Amino acid sequence: MHPKAFLRLKGRYKIHGVIALWPKKPGPKPGARTSANRTPTETEVLVAELAREYPYYGPIPLARELERVHGIHLHPTTIWRVLCRSTDKYEPNRKRFKDPVKLYALEEPGVEVQMDACYPYGRAKHLAVFDAVDDCSRFVAAQAYDEEDLPSAKSFLRYLVRTSPFRIQAVRLDNRFNGPNLRAYAARYRIRLIFNEPYHPEQNGKIERYHRSFKQEAVWRTFSFEDSMPIIKYKLALWVNHYNRERPHGGLKMNGLTPAQKLASVYLSKSQSYSQAVTGSLQQYTA
Repeated sequence: MHPKAFLRLKGRYKIHGVIALWPKKPGPKPGARTSANRTPTETEVLVAELAREYPYYGPIPLARELERVHGIHLHPTTIWRVLCRSTDKYEPNRKRFKDPVKLYALEEPGVEVQMDACYPYGRAKHLAVFDAVDDCSRFVAAQAYDEEDLPSAKSFLRYLVRTSPFRIQAVRLDNRFNGPNLRAYAARYRIRLIFNEPYHPEQNGKIERYHRSFKQEAVWRTFSFEDSMPIIKYKLALWVNHYNRERPHGGLKMNGLTPAQKLASVYLSKSQSYSQAVTGSLQQYTA
């Protein structure tokens, strides 16, 4: 926890007691009074009438029309919120700009590994954790570095190749390292780099979801802002071992298995299929 955040929490604890430490749901509370800056009902009615009169107008043209006709100035974001409350213009079934989420999981380990980096404590501490997750088995590798730069990315890619229990064929990552240096370095290991489209983090969704589990189950519970780098690396190694070998995974096609159990099941099914395919005697295969 950041020292400033701790001091703010300590101040609330001195004023309100233990109740200040209870987690609260964000947003308006039941029975609370309407906020003072809530848009008047008459204005909301005018916005809804304009939206029905101009069905193809978005929030920005509606803001201009509202000021031109009625002399009322509203921010386009406020108009968007009013339309969400009072009309069906922005209901989920009316949206056409976003495709539905397509869930998938590959069948073979190492075909695609998603790689990324995160700052567990934000930019306040010089600590960047590079991590990668296998698309099939959710097997994770992670290393801590002082900075999120190209040498750290190369070092982690080398560590990933040496420690993975499967051959890595492709690595998917975002565009922050989209350059010839990392491409040439990955080509030495015969690894193909796949870069996400700009502003599409859902293409790297499995590693982004892992970051959430990492922070909720490890960083916020057992790590400390004052930890030195050797202690952070030690705790990170404990967490990765727990994640890969002890923690059941609820992802698609994981069926509650740990990543190590998923790898074992995939390799076991492959060995059984290979043994069933070989039907001749040994003499037929000696040549």
